[in-house]
Amino acid sequence: MQCKTYKIIIHGTVQGVGFRPFIYTLANRYALLGTVSNSTQGVEIVVNASPETVQIFLQAIKDELPSLASIEKMITMPINTQSFTDFQIIATDEQGSVTVGIPPDVSICKTCEEELFDPTNRRYEYPFITCTHCGVRYSYL
Repeated sequence: MQCKTYKIIIHGTVQGVGFRPFIYTLANRYALLGTVSNSTQGVEIVVNASPETVQIFLQAIKDELPSLASIEKMITMPINTQSFTDFQIIATDEQGSVTVGIPPDVSICKTCEEELFDPTNRRYEYPFITCTHCGVRYSYL
């Protein structure tokens, strides 16, 4: 099947919740080549894939979404062919007006809690513990 280049723009709570590493993992699972980056609108993904594979990839994004993430809108469009040698998380595009959602503060996840109370862990009793699964603590700011 012929590969095409697709741009996928995802609007919603997709920043500060481990979304780009999640996309990176999915892209590698499906052997996709391309990029993922944050933008002022949300997250932008560019991939080379067959139409069938891109549909499977999009369904996996919806089905396996990180717990703190939410998708308001997902736009997929074919674009001019681009060449990639791997899949990468790239720098944020900061052009345009900011409309991205910010996730609420939530309690720490089970993994962070285990690290927090493990005397052998380097994060033992670290008061600002957080990870991409339980989110950034904006209340610190």
